[in-house]
Amino acid sequence: MGAFFQESAVVQDDDAVGRAGGLPAPRSAVPRPARPAGAAEEFAALLPDRKRVLGPTHPHTFATRFSLANLTGEAGDPGRAVMLLSALLADQTAALGSNHPDTLGARRAFARWRG
Repeated sequence: MGAFFQESAVVQDDDAVGRAGGLPAPRSAVPRPARPAGAAEEFAALLPDRKRVLGPTHPHTFATRFSLANLTGEAGDPGRAVMLLSALLADQTAALGSNHPDTLGARRAFARWRG
């Protein structure tokens, strides 16, 4: 996936990046997608393997779903991003609770793409 990302000195939007929607990574260390549509395709291809190997409620599976949703929005499809985040929020709320940092991060991203 390295070809789809470029390093950025400053990231302006903490809601769109971070560890599984939880606490954001340090601003200087966050990669920004150079080609969000291509990166979204890579995450979409990775997701079935994450679910199969790690399970649907594993933190890395949730992180992949979060990244896929945000990259989908950044690629120009905010409606699909909202749909993906809505499903993610339901699953995270059931597995982690409504006050978990990752659930709250997904809720922030949902609000961002819903507008």
